[in-house]
Amino acid sequence: ACKDVEVIGWLYQFYISEKKDAVFAGLKKDIKISAENIPAATQLFTPHWIVRYLVENSLGRLWMLNHPSSKIAERMDYYIAPADQETDFLRISSPEEIRICDPACGSGHMLTYAFDLLHSIYEEEGYDTNEIPALILGNNLTGIEIDERAGALAAFALAMKAAAYLGWGRFQRMKAQPNICVLQDVTFAAAEMQDVLAVVGKDLFTADLREALGQFEKAKNFGSLIVPKLRDPAETLRVAESRDFGSDLLLTEAQARVVTVLRMIEALSTKYHVVVANPPYKKKSDLNRLLQSFLIASYPDCFSDLYSAFIDRLDRISLAKGIVAMITMDSWLFGDDYTNFRSRMLMNSPFLQLAYLGPRAFDEIKGEVVQVACFISQRCGNPARAADFFDLTSGQNSTEKAVLLQAGFGKYVARTSDFTSLPRNVVAYFVSEHTRQAYLKGTPLKEFAEAFTGLQTGDNPRFIRTWSEVDHSRINYTVGHGTTRTWKEKWVPYVKGSEFRKWYGNHTFVLDWSSDGASIKSHKSAKVQNEQFYFRDGLAYNTIANKLSVRRVDAGHIFDQKNSMFFGETKKALDFALCFLHSKVAPPLLRVVAAKDYGPGSMKLLPVLQSGEETSVSHLVDILVHIAKYDWDAYETSWDFTTLPLLSPEHKGETLEKTYTRLRAHWHGMTDEMRRLEEENNRIFIDAYGLKE
Repeated sequence: ACKDVEVIGWLYQFYISEKKDAVFAGLKKDIKISAENIPAATQLFTPHWIVRYLVENSLGRLWMLNHPSSKIAERMDYYIAPADQETDFLRISSPEEIRICDPACGSGHMLTYAFDLLHSIYEEEGYDTNEIPALILGNNLTGIEIDERAGALAAFALAMKAAAYLGWGRFQRMKAQPNICVLQDVTFAAAEMQDVLAVVGKDLFTADLREALGQFEKAKNFGSLIVPKLRDPAETLRVAESRDFGSDLLLTEAQARVVTVLRMIEALSTKYHVVVANPPYKKKSDLNRLLQSFLIASYPDCFSDLYSAFIDRLDRISLAKGIVAMITMDSWLFGDDYTNFRSRMLMNSPFLQLAYLGPRAFDEIKGEVVQVACFISQRCGNPARAADFFDLTSGQNSTEKAVLLQAGFGKYVARTSDFTSLPRNVVAYFVSEHTRQAYLKGTPLKEFAEAFTGLQTGDNPRFIRTWSEVDHSRINYTVGHGTTRTWKEKWVPYVKGSEFRKWYGNHTFVLDWSSDGASIKSHKSAKVQNEQFYFRDGLAYNTIANKLSVRRVDAGHIFDQKNSMFFGETKKALDFALCFLHSKVAPPLLRVVAAKDYGPGSMKLLPVLQSGEETSVSHLVDILVHIAKYDWDAYETSWDFTTLPLLSPEHKGETLEKTYTRLRAHWHGMTDEMRRLEEENNRIFIDAYGLKE
């Protein structure tokens, strides 16, 4: 009955699922997540193989480094041994020394597997099997949690682990208890400070203690992210626990609260050898305002999400050279919001390993919503050390990803210090040396053409139509960038998100911009962004797409927020940018700075290397755009459509069959010509980037 205690976590996740659904429904009504609802909103049970990977490559790694001849590696199916011999690690002589913490322990899944691994370590070291469970609970494991029920389940799960190894009779005689610290809201009024003085004594009644006592008034809200002002509470706790106030109920009650706070401080202040966690994932804007303010004040470079603040916090409670193992959302590895945080963390706690899982790591979460990565890092480690990175995104579910990892699939070797040569220090472990050199030597694309995001109407059904839905005479196709904003027509061409198409096309929509967009500008949900670029010629592309496609856009258009546009000082600059973005050198460069989407902030960082053939590039663009425009205008969906190509005099034959044959030959000729020109374009940029074989 005690063999599969992790089932407790699955049951609890199911138990709170209705409450979680209610919290998420509230978010749609702009009801922020309150302190009491944080556990339900963020509870996510970790698959067992991920738990094993994290624990085996943190606790297991630490033990193997100290005991390289240990046979423990044989039972660690997900352990990945360091490729090179290491000397820079924490020294451990006995398993009793190792302190492990999960500061968001939930129902204790990480801790129960750590218990199993520690038991094997103790056994190998020759400890009496009847004493091992008490040693593990008394010396090694600490869990921290804000949810009373989850904390109780974690303690129960660890107790059942002990019972499974000891047998029920010996377990009942065991005195050691699981060390699960469930954080509590504790408040001290100013008038009660004299009672605190009586509890701890004058020498220990320091300013740091007084400040620390006030840090836990909202412990259920802030959780393990609280950084206690009092760094070493051991002596104060010893004195406070030893006091006997007899029948003085007021002092006894104050003593109990002081001891409660000091025990929380002790859990949150201890420096651990190993810290392992699956922290809560929840963006700042969904959280209650008090927690939002706390995050901004306490974690100024990583407050965008709870998980990123936990990365910072876990690093702080680890010993120097200690190991941190986490599974988190992946946005901190690439996102613009985390640039400063990423730079700091990569230097302070470089990677030992990273397994990039991407989407579908949790089978109960469908689609692309939650994309995650497991990483193992070492506090105060060496950024120049080679680390292993695994790309497991091809796995279609959690089980497939586990199989890929065990097979060593998608392995890359990189140094954390390598990322400092890339824009924003993105964790692009997959880059080639060519790509790295391009970013070191290249000129940012923004020096030629820079992308900007466009208009958010606030009500697309009201303000946007396809051009064929409106009176053609009320569309103004000739508005120029410098045109006085007074014209009789209601509609203007609008560049909006659309299907994959290169060079030219996708001119489908028109926008109600009557009275210079007065109705849109007055709409409460509208964002009129970068208006100075409206009606200018440029290059349009979908910000969110599986594959980048860029199109020339003539003057006279407004552009959408999800269809950004590049603008340049000259036609030559725009032509060069268009050819560069459609060349074969662009995709690996895009993967570095635009791993998630093609946001303007990322696109401007692309490195450009010139070859001296820029003039011929402009010539290529003109022909390619002409061919693409001819193709676009051949269909009735184009507002420049005149006649079907089949009826055009230039393709007319003696019979319909001959006309079709001539037209088909014409299209084949255009396709071949476009392919030839695109290959020539690729050659120019391949030469410029030194990629010619």
